[in-house]
Amino acid sequence: MKNWFNFFLIILSISCTDRGDNTDLVVSGNVKYPSSGFIDLEILTPDGYEKVASAKLSGDNFFSLAVPKGKAEIYQVNFFGIQKNQIVLNSQDISIEADGNQTMGGFIARGSHANEILSNVYVTDTNRKLKENLFKQKFVNLNNKVDTVEMKALKKEFMEEEDKFHEYLKQSILSLDGDLAAWFILTEHFDIEKNLKFYEDQISLFHKTIPESWQLKLLNGRYLNVMKLALGAVAPDFSLPDPDGKLIQMSSFRGKYLFLDFWASWCQPCRMENPDLMKVYNKYTRKDFEILGVSFDKKKSHWLKAIELDGLEWVHVSDLKYFDSEMIKLYNIVNVPTTILLDPEGKIIAKNIHSDELESILSERL
Repeated sequence: MKNWFNFFLIILSISCTDRGDNTDLVVSGNVKYPSSGFIDLEILTPDGYEKVASAKLSGDNFFSLAVPKGKAEIYQVNFFGIQKNQIVLNSQDISIEADGNQTMGGFIARGSHANEILSNVYVTDTNRKLKENLFKQKFVNLNNKVDTVEMKALKKEFMEEEDKFHEYLKQSILSLDGDLAAWFILTEHFDIEKNLKFYEDQISLFHKTIPESWQLKLLNGRYLNVMKLALGAVAPDFSLPDPDGKLIQMSSFRGKYLFLDFWASWCQPCRMENPDLMKVYNKYTRKDFEILGVSFDKKKSHWLKAIELDGLEWVHVSDLKYFDSEMIKLYNIVNVPTTILLDPEGKIIAKNIHSDELESILSERL
């Protein structure tokens, strides 16, 4: 009898252990300002987000979602189709506090270092965007006054804020030591062009932490595309219509230094740069130098109005397809402004430079 009792304890112990190994991961929390509808948990796949769980709020604004344990994956918590925030699920339950009622609402995730970093990056980026909106308003006010001194000071302040943000992102990524959260920050927030060595180092680390994953393949693909546009490479040719509908071919400017300016009327940092860029253009346009403005606008009227208001006299083209433009993939455009300087043979000699750097290069070469 005693042997049977001991056997029963062993079986019970095994079954309890098995159930523990298969326990779901739980994502739960509170929503401060709920809307009607569901809270969805969506997994990130190579083709986008796919819903894997859904729940409604309880009477005390509490929700709970669960997925089976498995390898680490990026998920999105979608609050009523309004606010969307990313988390990493691996082996720990996650506790969340969220506003839930606006695209940049408050969000805190607790339960792991990776998720705390992700939510901190979200909060920092949200604050950065709010500051950017203030910069935009100041720019509009200064542009109406045509105050170039204050404009330069504002542009300098804006760039300093951007540099601080990217340094913060670097430190956040380094603290994650190859975690999938680091991959997400790198793919969503980082400009490969400006951080190529850092990007290469992270890819080497991901080869150890997430080998054979689609996430690593995506990073490798982006890296190879960037190298096609590396310094010394011949820039890929293209043809786009100007405001009159005439097709302008980029290679038709061979024999001149060509500054490719990828911009948009709605891009305030682009517009802030235009007065200084116009000065460089006026100084060197008669010395084998030209600018080709490639806009990512959707409405022709907005595009033309910005050209007129900023007094831009160089050549302009656009397919008016916003970020569905063929130029996004062709030139690996992550954000605007993006700039590329070509030599008379069409080779890339500088990337993502501002008007002062452009003038320095041209003064040496022309």
